[in-house]
Parts: sequence; structure tokens; C-alpha cells
Amino acid sequence: PAGAHIEWIEDYEAGFAMAEETGKPMLVDFGADWCGACNDLEHEAMSDPRVVAEAQRFVPVRVDLSADQATPEKWALLRERYEQPGLPLVVMHGADGDEAHRVTGLVSADEFLEMLRATN
Repeated sequence: PAGAHIEWIEDYEAGFAMAEETGKPMLVDFGADWCGACNDLEHEAMSDPRVVAEAQRFVPVRVDLSADQATPEKWALLRERYEQPGLPLVVMHGADGDEAHRVTGLVSADEFLEMLRATN
């Protein structure tokens, strides 16, 4: 149902441009169907109704690294742009484009919500 999950944009460049144009913060989720920690993070934190509601302030971008979706460009984005060797990775960028928070493991919905609220 509507409001039960974050409505992700699948194109990083389009999401980045949208965040710049609108002045909104950006939420970037790197994940894959084979990543157990990613799935736990999605289930435990990012599907919480409070998190979903707060995420509406953001331009939400998902970079899918599942076997049938991964590309060399997506892996380069993770490893080079974000200097992250593996998954999971969720990054909250402020409206100024700077990285505000980074999640690299399982956090509670309360912790995730706190980071979202602290990102301007």
C-alpha cells in the first residue's frame, strides 16, 4: 500500500540532478538481493512507517547491485565515489550535497530515523 515503503529512484545521476535542482537532501541505498545485511536493514529500519514518512523529504535513490542489475558503473560508484568496499551502504546527503551520515551495518529504525531527521 501507499506509504508502506520508500519510492526509490533507480537512476543515481537523475536522482543527484533532482536533489540539486530541488535543494532536497538525498538518500542513497546501495543493496542487492544476495546481501543479507541489506535485506535486514530494509526490513528492520527502512520499512518502518516513521522512516518512510521522514524519507519523503529526500530524493531517494537505490543502486541495485543484485546479479541481474549490477553494472561496472554501479560498482565503481560504490567503490570509487563512496570509497566503500562492500554492502550494505546507505548514505544521507544534506541539501548542500555533502555526506551527512553513512550506514554500513544493521541499525534500528530509531537510529535510522534519528539520522534522517538530523540531515538537512
